[in-house]
Amino acid sequence: MRISEVGRGVAGGQTAGKKGFAVSAMALAVASVCSPAYAFGIQTSNEDLNLRWDTTLRYNAGWRVEGINDAFANSPTYDETETTFGKGDMVLNRFDGLTEFDFVYKAQHGFRISASGWYDEAYDGKRPHVNPALAGTGSYVDDKYSNFTKRYHGGVSGELLDAFVFTTFDVGNVAVSVKAGQHTVFWGESLFNTFHNIAYSQAPLDGLKSASSPGITAKEVFRPVNQISMQIQPTPELAIGAQYFLEWKPNRLPQGGTYFGATDVLWEGPERLFLGFNQGTPLFAYQADPVQPTEGAGNNYGISLRWSPAWLKGTAGLYFRQFDEVQAWGPVLRSAPPSPLPADYHLVYAEDTRLVGLSLNKDVGGVSLGSELSYRHNTALAAATSFAAAGDLDGVEGPRGNSLHFLLNGIYLMPRTPLWVGGTLQGEIVYSHLLEVTRNKELYKGEGYAGCPAGQDKSDGCTTDDVVLAQIGFRPEWSQVLPFGGNLAMPTSFAYGIYGNGATLGGGNEGVYNWSVGVEGTFRARYIVSLKYNDQHADYKTQDGVVTTASGSAVQNNHGWISLAFQTTF
Repeated sequence: MRISEVGRGVAGGQTAGKKGFAVSAMALAVASVCSPAYAFGIQTSNEDLNLRWDTTLRYNAGWRVEGINDAFANSPTYDETETTFGKGDMVLNRFDGLTEFDFVYKAQHGFRISASGWYDEAYDGKRPHVNPALAGTGSYVDDKYSNFTKRYHGGVSGELLDAFVFTTFDVGNVAVSVKAGQHTVFWGESLFNTFHNIAYSQAPLDGLKSASSPGITAKEVFRPVNQISMQIQPTPELAIGAQYFLEWKPNRLPQGGTYFGATDVLWEGPERLFLGFNQGTPLFAYQADPVQPTEGAGNNYGISLRWSPAWLKGTAGLYFRQFDEVQAWGPVLRSAPPSPLPADYHLVYAEDTRLVGLSLNKDVGGVSLGSELSYRHNTALAAATSFAAAGDLDGVEGPRGNSLHFLLNGIYLMPRTPLWVGGTLQGEIVYSHLLEVTRNKELYKGEGYAGCPAGQDKSDGCTTDDVVLAQIGFRPEWSQVLPFGGNLAMPTSFAYGIYGNGATLGGGNEGVYNWSVGVEGTFRARYIVSLKYNDQHADYKTQDGVVTTASGSAVQNNHGWISLAFQTTF
């Protein structure tokens, strides 16, 4: 997972930490590059009125530079994802736009609206490629992308992002800020990882858009949802935050059969799951509508306290959240007895997870340190493939448990040296521990459990009680070294699974690594051009030339690619 630090105020939401944060998504790369904001101020005759409108345009091109991996090409679970684009093919030819409008009255009241649009010519008229040796096993009917996949991978399409009103007022000597409508709130101190942090499932992620658009801004990575949020400042040292959701949305991830997909059958876009042959005839389970939380938005809320006493020289936080998770179990089979074949398959989202968290950030020796400790109750755990619990014919529940999560990160502003004039060095380490499996133990894909078949272990993707992950970001910078007074940077990142496979969804895998290195030029402070190489690796096993198990998104092993992006804001 390839991620970058971003600033405060993402998608018009509130951030509780001084450092900002970044995002990731399971089995995919999420890359966010922030650009300077060049808002177009609209002049009015009213001094109390502040209007702002700015637009970001971005073009991304990408080419596959590695050849097709035969083991995945010969596997019906992966062949479309592996072979739809070959070596040298243009996997991205994408245009994105983001427009934002802010209306502020007396610096206290107003509204914000933003929207994005996209078109990727690389998918215009494209069909998922099925290995001829596996003809008839494709995850799309008639080997044509579904409308969902065509819309979000190809376009032309778009969507509304922010759409909220806000106000600030005093109750006695206490300042109160309130937002209502579609926006984003994100708590805690995490820089890179969003599957082990306090803000887990607090805002759905658009991993599909960010994986296919390396120059994307963080404002577009988060999917704003309708909610009411507020912040109360009873004293200069204490801030109280709260949120209550009015709707629920899931993560949006790269679809099966596309270049950045994890398997052919995930997620909402693919239409069917190949089950095998019966006398030469392929058998399928067809995808039904996802099983979404039944209690709806009223089950999602949270409260935070941020305390910054002078003696601490930092900020401590305390958090409580109840939520329905935005990352799915899947695929899940619905049983249809007495038939041995399933009625369908679908995605399922866990309800009623609770989280209690603590955070601390402060500067130590010139390094801005952030830390989090969180406990999750009734959280979703990794499940055996295509599971259905005993007696659960509809396939609506997976394994649940309680878990502990800790992360520590730091940001160092690099001084001027003979090698660079400045830059940033960031790092984060994550540890998670499974405390217990509380429900549907037979479905849990953990070592020593029924969901991990005999003879398999963490090298096959089975989870462990403990997991340790790390990621670093290194960005040296040089000023005025390019034509037209341009600045140069070399954004580099590396993430690695040090030990174990995470028990919770998106928990990470041992030995998985991904990396990115590139150059980025900024001209006249508003035009950004970047060139990067991006790659990753995960372990997998084969039998008779076909992939049998994988620990991580191994289908992406041979998907190393070069990206070229241009971006401007006006």
